[in-house]
Amino acid sequence: MTNKDHKTGLPESLLDQIFEHTNNGNNGGFMLAYVSEEGEVNVISKASAPIIELGILKGVETWLDNMSVQHQINLQNSED
Repeated sequence: MTNKDHKTGLPESLLDQIFEHTNNGNNGGFMLAYVSEEGEVNVISKASAPIIELGILKGVETWLDNMSVQHQINLQNSED
């Protein structure tokens, strides 16, 4: 049985390992989105500094914008 964090339901050791693999935690960080056992979408982020977290957020915003555009293109192509 894994020790789960009371806030996320994910093992804290897993989150620490992910963080360590982002530039060894030096000027690194991550954002993780997942669906819980209850069907809720959760987002966890951890960064070595606020500026890193802002960079991650900007990267996710750009990714979401690109995905939205791609979905619109796919929708238009499927209607043709």
